Amino acid sequence: MLSKGWRAWSVREALTCIRRESGGNQYARNPYSGAAGLFQLMPGFWAGRYNPYRIAVNVHIAADLYARRGWQPWVTMP
Repeated sequence: MLSKGWRAWSVREALTCIRRESGGNQYARNPYSGAAGLFQLMPGFWAGRYNPYRIAVNVHIAADLYARRGWQPWVTMP
């Protein structure tokens, strides 16, 4: 599933991001920022539109963000 929307060379980096952001817990939520899901997406990207705890949704939104901004939205990535 992760390969959809991610370039082959970025899959490893995406998996590293998941490990750093949520520890692989699809139900992870930051109580301070509201970031949620595998990629710890901020509410502005999903609130009222998507369920960030659904793996396919979280991965799709993260892939779209990455395509537009690179790793900039994630503090834990280079």
